[in-house]
Amino acid sequence: WRPRRKNTDRKLFSAIARAFLQRSSEDFLLEDDGARWLGESEKMLALAMRRSGTRSLVRVEAPSVKGGARTSVIRTCMRDHAFIVDSIQLALAQLGVEVLDRVNMVLAVHRDNSGQLIRVGGEAGQSESLLWLEVSPVDKVEDRKAIERALKDRLEEVRLAVGDFRRMLRRMKDLANQFEFVASVQRDR
Repeated sequence: WRPRRKNTDRKLFSAIARAFLQRSSEDFLLEDDGARWLGESEKMLALAMRRSGTRSLVRVEAPSVKGGARTSVIRTCMRDHAFIVDSIQLALAQLGVEVLDRVNMVLAVHRDNSGQLIRVGGEAGQSESLLWLEVSPVDKVEDRKAIERALKDRLEEVRLAVGDFRRMLRRMKDLANQFEFVASVQRDR
């Protein structure tokens, strides 16, 4: 396999391809000689290379015939947190887009101070979610753009809600502990 994109980092490509392979369905892997999942891995790497900060990236491809069926592909890359897959699938269902297959990769990634991806895997990396979805065909450019906007908006809402979740949970536990303390003091009276 030779990457189609110039200057593809082979170590990064290998890590993404290995993760994609490990999480793909057997049916997907048996569709061809492996060229498809390797190509999809390269596209996932290209998306991960463009991500920085808290920004979620979403790309919706024009339909093509892959594996004998006409489908579109959606790729996302973001910091990992709870509810990503469910939120995306619910948003797509509300938009009338059927999810046919998916590969969800949560990987430890290492980025330099400028946000450039420098390594995938290993200890102490930041968890990022790379999600690949094969969906019913999305023919119109304006529909693909609308789906990208809708998913970015939904993912931002989820990111904000999940970002507050730990702080709210900690506060609730503090209040519960205070309640238990007050209840124990009241019993002694």
